[in-house]
Amino acid sequence: MRKSQISSLDLMISLLVVSIVLIFSFKQLFNVLQSNEFSKLSREAASISSYLLSEGYPKNWTNETVVRIGLLSNNRINVSKLNTFLSMDYNKTKLYLNAFHDYAVVFSNASSPLTSIGCGKAPAYINPCNITQSFQSLNLKNLVIVYRLAVFNHSIVKVTVYEWV
Repeated sequence: MRKSQISSLDLMISLLVVSIVLIFSFKQLFNVLQSNEFSKLSREAASISSYLLSEGYPKNWTNETVVRIGLLSNNRINVSKLNTFLSMDYNKTKLYLNAFHDYAVVFSNASSPLTSIGCGKAPAYINPCNITQSFQSLNLKNLVIVYRLAVFNHSIVKVTVYEWV
């Protein structure tokens, strides 16, 4: 054998090693990208819940003056703000909550959704009164759930924000 020539066995082994390294590298890169997407979704859901459990902007916003939706006044859910939010167009609320993905908000007491206020806000293909069943029919890539507590009509309610891709 002459110097600086490679045998076919050496070539095949080196190609196999390079292929394994490339496959492993792409797999790791894909996992990092997926975790970044979930992190962004988590931050967005937390922001939505924070916005909702604030006073909003301006403080006494209406459907015509709203810049940022917030449901609280004096650290309690304000009924008129809540009714205005629930009556708003869903896509308009996404804009005011800075939501880039679909979201749903469900208001519930200790055992069930508050049907007296219509359960919550969600896109047309989701029933906020039976949200678990609605999600079972979807093929979701990621789902983030944020639980918060608030005072509404002299009782504590759970405000659940769902966001998904």
